[in-house]
Amino acid sequence: MKRFLGILTAFCVLLTAFGFTNLAMGEESSTAPSEQILQSQSEQVLEKLDSRRIKKYKLPQENIFILKQEKADVNGDGKEETVYFLGQKFEDSDIYMEHVYILIENLKGRGYLIKLPEDGDGGYTPDAVLADITGDSVPEIVISLPTGGSGGIINYYIYTAKDDRPRLIFNSQRDIVNVSGNFDENYKAKICIKDPNGTYDIQTLLDLKDRKEIYDELGLYSDGKLQKPGTEIMPYPYGLINVKDLDNDGVYELEAYQSVRGIAGADSIAEIITHWKWVDNAWVVTRIGIEKE
Repeated sequence: MKRFLGILTAFCVLLTAFGFTNLAMGEESSTAPSEQILQSQSEQVLEKLDSRRIKKYKLPQENIFILKQEKADVNGDGKEETVYFLGQKFEDSDIYMEHVYILIENLKGRGYLIKLPEDGDGGYTPDAVLADITGDSVPEIVISLPTGGSGGIINYYIYTAKDDRPRLIFNSQRDIVNVSGNFDENYKAKICIKDPNGTYDIQTLLDLKDRKEIYDELGLYSDGKLQKPGTEIMPYPYGLINVKDLDNDGVYELEAYQSVRGIAGADSIAEIITHWKWVDNAWVVTRIGIEKE
């Protein structure tokens, strides 16, 4: 038993050493949404939101900071609004925000507060970007909230404020392809992927013979014979979403990455890459790819 745990620990350390990719919301180019990226939190000393706004918008009385702000026409009236990306610090932490909010105000100081879903409205070093995703020439607000931990999971939300009617149009906990599967004979893993609209129904066998030695040591296989039939793979939520103009039509799409783990959390066996496009007021999957890790 001690030998088994030692092997598993060493395996986890080895795989974890490869790490995870950091958030990349768009490419650094003159046409990428980085033109409208809200000023980096790491480049400024955070400013507390003034007491007048805290009272006006009924925010918590303590630890409300302006993470970023940007002027842009986000409601489509032809005039710029100020978009505030706000965070409530968790105690004295400089990187973890217990709750995150969006505040939009017009030139006359009239505005409204957008609260994120309560089950995922906090995160480490939250980020936001403005980009036209719906194709109406009015930028949406894309929010990323890293959850922390070795899983590399990031919650994403996209809001439109068109006509001053804020609406959540993307929730990474909801808008995601279904991934399932299990280990098969001869060091293979069966992976099944289905998108919510039923357009894609992909099944593939992933060759994992390069992990023969460790899988045999862990008792999952014995010379190619599966010792634990029915052992399932572990699909993870999103670890990265890029905001890109993937089809060069002037409107931005989402390039989403999901990790698939094998026998342990550190056993990354594949990555699912999904392209999402907003079409006729709904998300459509335009491409699904699988890359072996």
